[in-house]
Order: sequence, then structure tokens, then C-alpha cells
Amino acid sequence: MDTSTRVTRLWTQIRYPLSGILGWTGTVIGIVAGIATFLSVVFATDTARELIWSLALAAIAIIAFSVLVYQNVRRSKAESFFSKIGDIAQAAEIERNLYSYLVKLLEIKCQNREISKKEIAAIHHNFRHILTVYAQIFSQTSGSRCRLCIKILRTKTDTGETNPPKIEDMYVYCLARDFQSAEENKIHDEKRKAEYLDALADNSDFLALWDQETVSDNIFFSNDLRKENDYASSSLNYFRNIQGNPNKNTDNNKSWPLYYVSTIVWPIRQDSVDVLGIDGTTQRGFLAVDSRMPYAFDRDSHGALGQMIASSLYPLIDLYTELLD
Repeated sequence: MDTSTRVTRLWTQIRYPLSGILGWTGTVIGIVAGIATFLSVVFATDTARELIWSLALAAIAIIAFSVLVYQNVRRSKAESFFSKIGDIAQAAEIERNLYSYLVKLLEIKCQNREISKKEIAAIHHNFRHILTVYAQIFSQTSGSRCRLCIKILRTKTDTGETNPPKIEDMYVYCLARDFQSAEENKIHDEKRKAEYLDALADNSDFLALWDQETVSDNIFFSNDLRKENDYASSSLNYFRNIQGNPNKNTDNNKSWPLYYVSTIVWPIRQDSVDVLGIDGTTQRGFLAVDSRMPYAFDRDSHGALGQMIASSLYPLIDLYTELLD
């Protein structure tokens, strides 16, 4: 690498943080110097002037240092996400392979060949693998253990295309979790699915994202569910009533029965796109991440990451739903 190339690369790396630092510092110096000049004129003694300019220089140094720290914090935060691009690429490859596998199974189904339990297990394993990769990204960027899961919408009976299901007909069940939380919640998830214990109407987060007339920005975000007004969840009902609740006494608030207190939820759906001829909205389920720590998530960065994941999962969930029908 020649010298000019090295200089160009170095300049590319430092120009944006440097320009930000210089801009903030220049503004601060101008304001502080202006105030100091005014005060030095008002207080005409040499001692007062020396004191004013000493304080002004100290203020400039402190503020300039603070701006530098702020810029470095922002840069390190951005780098923490950029460093996960390799992991995101890994998850994208698994998603691509799973999509091809689901298409293959649908072709087999069209030939009236029954899908085996082994093939269904392979689908679930790949979903868990995808969620595990993304759960690690959330954990590393939030500084706390994060769990990721996919919840699927369903009804007890088929209402038919001409009679779409109402809210009271809808239930959710857990399709997949990351590997660790899947083992921890296996018995509970099976029981809740078999007994239809998670009605859509009992979950204010899912309900807000399912109802198109509710303004939600396609996200439910809470960094402390214990402080949410009128928050409803079938998980709260379930874990408050089961015997030997494994999640008890995991939080300072002993009345809170859930393992997690911070959460973000996104809809897994296809909205209408006129230019592509896609009419109406098709919703298949929800993507949820949670953490035991309060204030674990950043709405902008973690919210955008989850929206990307939910969008990439929709084609897979759509094919999976078609395969089970």
C-alpha cells in the first residue's frame, strides 16, 4: 500500500468524527469567549479579568473533552453493530437455505406425500439457529442476556376465507426460540400451545401490533414493563398461576413473575405494496426480544435491527404456515 493510499484511508476514518468535534468545539469556544469578553469589560480590574479568562479556558477544555468523549461513545456504539455484520450474514445464509428447504417441502406436499416429523424438526432447528445468532447480537450490543422468539397466530378452528377470524378467535403460540431459552421453556411452551392459553386479546403488545387502526409504528417498546400502565399479558397470568414457577424471585420486585422486564415486539407481516400489486395486509405472527435488565434496549438501533429481522422472517413464516395448512 503506497503512502497516498494510507493517507487517504486515514483521512476517511477521521474526517467525520474530527469535523464533528471541531464544529462543537468551535461553537463552544465562540460562546464562552464572547461571554468572557463581556464580563472582562464589566469587571475592569486585572484580577477579575484573569479570573474570568482562567474560568473561560477551563470551561472550554472541559467542554471540548466532553465532546470528544461523546463522539467516541457514538462511534463505539456504531462499531459494535458493524462488528456484527458477519453474524448477520451467517443468519441470512441460514434463512436462504431454510427458504429453499420449505419450497422443496411444499412441492413434495403438492405431490400428496406427507411431511415427516424429521423434516418438521429440521425446520424448527433452523428457526432456532437463526434466532440464536440474532439473540447473541442483541446480547452483545445491549450488555445483557437477551432471548428471542417467534410467536405465530392461529385459531382453534378454521373460520374459512369468507369468514375471517375475529380478535376473540385468535391465539398465539411459540414457534421457535433461541437454543438456550427453547430448552428452558420447552414444557411451558408445549402446555400453552396445547391448551390455547395465550389469547391474542389478553396481550396488549400483540393486540396493538395486530390491529391496523392502532398507531404503533410497527413496534412495541418497553424498557421496564413493571412501569407500563394497563399492560396485559397472558404470560403474566400463566406464570402467576403455575406451581413451582421457575421465574419467581428473579427480580427485586417479588410480585413480578416474569424473567424479563425489558422487551421489544415487532409484527411479522406483509403490508400492501401498490407498485408490486400486493393488496391488503397479511400478518403471520410476532418477533419478540426480551431481557432481565431494565433499560436494556435502544429504541432506534435495536428497534431497526428487529424490524429488519422480522421482515426477513416473513417469507419463511408464510411458507411454513402454508406447509401446515
